[in-house]
Amino acid sequence: MRRVFSILIGLSVFSATPKLRAISPVPESQQAALALKLLDAYHGAAPNKASKKLHVVYFTPADREPEPRYQERLEGILEDIRAFYRDGMEQAGFGLKTFDLARDPEGKWILHLVKGKEPQSGYTKLDPEKIRRECKPSLEAAGISFESETVLIICNLATWDENARTFRNDHSPYNGLWTQTNGLCFAVDSVILNAEDIPKKEPMLKDHQRGDESLGKFNSIFIGGIAHELGHAFSLPHCGERWDEKHLGTSLMGIGNLTYRDEHRGEGRGTFLAMASAMKLASRPPFSKSDKDMALAPRLEKSVFQLSTNVSRSDLLGRTGTLRVEGTVKGKPQVYAVIAYFNSAHDGGYYSPAATAVPDEKGRFAIEISDLAPCSKGELRIEYCHVNGAVSVKRAPFNVALPTNP
Repeated sequence: MRRVFSILIGLSVFSATPKLRAISPVPESQQAALALKLLDAYHGAAPNKASKKLHVVYFTPADREPEPRYQERLEGILEDIRAFYRDGMEQAGFGLKTFDLARDPEGKWILHLVKGKEPQSGYTKLDPEKIRRECKPSLEAAGISFESETVLIICNLATWDENARTFRNDHSPYNGLWTQTNGLCFAVDSVILNAEDIPKKEPMLKDHQRGDESLGKFNSIFIGGIAHELGHAFSLPHCGERWDEKHLGTSLMGIGNLTYRDEHRGEGRGTFLAMASAMKLASRPPFSKSDKDMALAPRLEKSVFQLSTNVSRSDLLGRTGTLRVEGTVKGKPQVYAVIAYFNSAHDGGYYSPAATAVPDEKGRFAIEISDLAPCSKGELRIEYCHVNGAVSVKRAPFNVALPTNP
């Protein structure tokens, strides 16, 4: 018996406008060139050598010294992550764009070492603000403000037992957040964290949270975790991979932290940077190399969109859970991209697909997507990306349900 998806749609209109005229979606493969044209016109094509960098802090508690080779290991890890973002941006069509690490005039990577006020037992995963406060004086002494920079704090708060070959992390925060002018995230260090060990299928160890795993898989998970939390600090929300992206692997901002570089061990396709993530990063200062109007609040002069099941893409016809988003937007600074996240209430966005569009000269856009999972409390979240790196957000509800068979 045939089972048919039904989609219940919430309509959201934010200005009085005539009925929208249907337009065709721009193929994703053409969107980066269109977006870059708008971004380059605003910022200028030449990179700014004094652009925003990623600042990194190594936080160790009062009763611990830094882990062995911490600076060398972490520089290798961050260079690997820089390469991942660079390759992802190029694959999406934006060229070899990635973030830069803060370095001194001789080119040496700057890693700020901060000694905590309390022993390891004095910190928990729920203490990111406490750790941030203890790091603040050292950064301010170096002329770095949490309010206007992107900062990664790597915490030496995990426990590795060499004899038992067990790893435990009960004390270190592991999260990321951002505002229009800054970004902050936390990750954890261990002596066994090393990008060079990602290909190794042995030796085996026991992670208190995940159980038995190879040294290589451990590094995939925790280095992937740094890449994921950096994504949040760079402005990226959670998003999964669409059905037509699955051949690329797992979205970094989905559960891609668990599959990072798995392909180096022959254990799957690994992790990739979704177009929705690359599109947003293109305007953020660490990637655009421009902080022009970084703090300028965005304003939508016109915003209207509607949801329907009337798709025009032939490859989506007949697929389940198919939806079209069509609208018009005008903003200051100019809106160069529209990103639609199709979230359900229960998955935190980790598995939610996303799709993108670049408005035409009249501000019109169309996005079509399919294979949306059944959900009773779906939320379409539209992010209008402004050329200065700011974002305006609109939302509308939708449901995708499997009706009772007749």
